[in-house]
Amino acid sequence: MRLIVDEGASGVCRRLRSLGWFVLVELVLSAVRDRKSGVLASAVGAREVGAALGISKDTAARGLGLLTQAGLITRETTRDAAGRFGACRYVLHLPAGLTCEAPEQMIEAVRSGGRGDAARPRRRIAPARKRSARPANQLSLIDSHG
Repeated sequence: MRLIVDEGASGVCRRLRSLGWFVLVELVLSAVRDRKSGVLASAVGAREVGAALGISKDTAARGLGLLTQAGLITRETTRDAAGRFGACRYVLHLPAGLTCEAPEQMIEAVRSGGRGDAARPRRRIAPARKRSARPANQLSLIDSHG
């Protein structure tokens, strides 16, 4: 999955602060779109999110709670025939300014000349230039319209 951030998402980014934002990005990266319903959901738990981000499961759970309170995710839990709890997943409800593209949508966007589903300017993340003062893995945000 690829998360596209437009200018309309700046308020959401500020409200979530860094913890909520990083947890949201991790959920998007692990999300899968259901072919039947079109729902975007991630089947990772607090332990997996914490491990991926290098934080404790409790901190990751707090981040998931922030996203739930903001209305950006909904937790769905399944039960088997005996009534025991099964796997859970987080359904993503992305607000205006945040969109997700699945790999097949990305391929279609390349085939159609890179326009994708909308012709509005977008921000892209590009690797930072190598300098001795910056870590090699740091990214910088580049505004595509000047």
